[in-house]
Amino acid sequence: MISIKGEKFLKIAWVIFFSGFFLGYTLRFLDVARSLAFGFEPIYPIHRETMYSMKALGYSVELEFLDVLRANIVPAVTTIGGGALLGIPSATLLFVIGIVSGASFAEIVEFTPLLMNIKVAICLAIFMGAMVFSASVGFQIGEKIYNSIRRKEIKVERELYDHFLIASVLVILGIIIQYLLLVRA
Repeated sequence: MISIKGEKFLKIAWVIFFSGFFLGYTLRFLDVARSLAFGFEPIYPIHRETMYSMKALGYSVELEFLDVLRANIVPAVTTIGGGALLGIPSATLLFVIGIVSGASFAEIVEFTPLLMNIKVAICLAIFMGAMVFSASVGFQIGEKIYNSIRRKEIKVERELYDHFLIASVLVILGIIIQYLLLVRA
């Protein structure tokens, strides 16, 4: 049975992500930040995919399946890999992804029709889950490295495996859903 209840790293990841999301959404909604995604579009695929799906309105963004694949796998892998440096890069990247997600979501909600908003909300929910679980894995890896240095023991718990499995499934599901709802639409 997969256990996620009461997991401290998962809670920390959600707080970091939603702090960044709220900040990005607020800055873009109040027009404090004029940039669409603060220049971090490569780590947040949904904004480009939304602009691609609105090509009838004059946007000229070209996307292929490999673009969607890369834009979902790169942030997940770097967030997990950042755990090797005791989780600091994972937390930083998760916060930046939260800011970019919030800023892009504000932009999309303001300028796209309701059907597109619903599609983006579905894709964003899956993307958020994938990034939070990836960061949780990164934090757990950082803790394992720290404990192995401090105590000279390596102990891998089932939670790490479960969170990695959930993150992997969410990334794959996100790629499929984003491609079908936003690129192929």
